[in-house]
Amino acid sequence: MEWRDGFGEFLEMVKSYMPEIEVFGLDVDPELIKKSNISADFIVCDADLGLPFKDNSFDCVTVIQILEHISNPTFLISETRRKF
Repeated sequence: MEWRDGFGEFLEMVKSYMPEIEVFGLDVDPELIKKSNISADFIVCDADLGLPFKDNSFDCVTVIQILEHISNPTFLISETRRKF
């Protein structure tokens, strides 16, 4: 799972090396999600409201260039940690 800022370039790179894995991208902006053209599931999600997934849902979580854009980075890190 990737909290993202942009069009999901990192997820695209990961998918190119491991095409068999399932990847998810999260973004608050539905327009950016529409512009992404990679093979991933994208979910509109506000980082300040928490993650819409059960605990231990993922093997890996990345957070790229968003901590400086949210009001409570500590909450995001806490939410991210409980997902894997």
